[in-house]
Amino acid sequence: MKYDISKLTLEEKVGQMLMFAFHGTEYNKDIEKRIKELHCGGLIYFGRNIINANQVTKLNYDILSNSSIKPFLGIDQEGGYVERIKDDIIRLPSAMAFTSSNTLPYNLCKELGNELKHMNFSINFAPVCDINSNMYNPVINVRSYSDNPNIVSLYSKSSFNGFKDSNLISCIKHFPGHGDTSVDSHLSLPQVDKSYQEILSCELIPFIDCINSDVDAIMLGHIKFSKIDNNYPSSLSKVIGRDILRQKLGFKGLVITDSLTMGAIYNNYSIRDIIINALDASCDILMFCGDANISDHINIYNTFLDLVKNNIISIDRINESCKRILDYKNRYINETIYSNYSLKPSSNNLFVFDKSICNLLKSELLPLRKNDKVLIIIPKITYLSLVENNKEEVISLKKCLLKYNKFDIKEIILDNYSKIDEIPLNDLSNYDKIILGTYNVSSDLNQVKLYNLLKKDITIVISLRSPYDILYLDNVKSYISIFGASLLSFESLSKCLTGVNKFSGVMPVKITK
Repeated sequence: MKYDISKLTLEEKVGQMLMFAFHGTEYNKDIEKRIKELHCGGLIYFGRNIINANQVTKLNYDILSNSSIKPFLGIDQEGGYVERIKDDIIRLPSAMAFTSSNTLPYNLCKELGNELKHMNFSINFAPVCDINSNMYNPVINVRSYSDNPNIVSLYSKSSFNGFKDSNLISCIKHFPGHGDTSVDSHLSLPQVDKSYQEILSCELIPFIDCINSDVDAIMLGHIKFSKIDNNYPSSLSKVIGRDILRQKLGFKGLVITDSLTMGAIYNNYSIRDIIINALDASCDILMFCGDANISDHINIYNTFLDLVKNNIISIDRINESCKRILDYKNRYINETIYSNYSLKPSSNNLFVFDKSICNLLKSELLPLRKNDKVLIIIPKITYLSLVENNKEEVISLKKCLLKYNKFDIKEIILDNYSKIDEIPLNDLSNYDKIILGTYNVSSDLNQVKLYNLLKKDITIVISLRSPYDILYLDNVKSYISIFGASLLSFESLSKCLTGVNKFSGVMPVKITK
């Protein structure tokens, strides 16, 4: 079925420009209200909506089967810390791990795209095109491929083309660039003091390259570029969205906002002003996630509809975006087919994890030897920003190491680093090697205190997330980065620590004090 804008009511046209988060893992009355009464153009999945791949496939089928105008079904399946589905699907490493491994992501992104398409998804909000030029960035960090614009361009194009060639819309983000920020826009509004000419020579390079390579969708981030538009953040800025993205850069695809319920926007603007300004910024789809209350979504829809009925927003402006949305639905949403999810993820991703482990400081402490007595101190993995998966993982490095050699290992897994007084450090002389796992030291300086209590000449520091951790530590003898703490990265790390594999990762960002 091909969608024709001339056959849509005003109510349906307005709904097509809205994308909502939702609650539940099965089709329910609130989902039905969004698609049948609010006519929403899209739904986005979070961890709360996911049990496993089969359940997601069935829910997507039920949603599409009950919709007269099928919604875009979107997900943030970037890899690394930002991946909503974690079982029965190929797991991608973080962006920086790809770069460290010197492996372009096309093949793995195409494989992931085929799996998501098999589940009836139509949009993946990936890859991140931001250049992580600020080492204090709390929300981008290892989600960026590099601090080098040309490297970010190369890897971003490879990634989105992999998704596109699986007939999945790839939405690159966060235009015009979230890499030089030190504030998480989920909480408050980041500001960047750069002119248009300055971002043209840095932040915009990957976006321009992707536009020239025919990317389908771009997400506007919530960053205020005060020298470009001192009144509005990028997601609500007609200077950035209309004048720069649409007119100067010539982008004709879908423009989607980052979630407008983030603190950067929701705490500073009314729903009415959000809608008016997002449309002035040439946005086609306005995304609202947050608490995902149906009553809030009804209010958003009704406010939007009233603005059009009262001619505050013109019908021509609605038709412009709605036609674009329908064109992409005609291209990317196929006939809905349901079958039990039976794809078996390959192990093609394992070599990327293996190649990504980066040994920045080579020392005689490695590899671990059979008779070494080893103390491991690592944290329980938690999330550092609201975009990340909000489930704690308890991963034992000890268990991974013991697969490769029978070391004498004691492992301490900390709930948080503030409990360093509880660590039995009086027997450090009993150990030949100490492994200290750090996890974004800039967000918890207790890790520096812990490090300073250890014997530096036998301590191997492993940054489990941010490669910049070493900048806070003095006299480090051995330093390894794995760009994301997952079971797969711990397995690859263990192979390198024991000498089964060589360290082959290359640091994708500059590390200078």
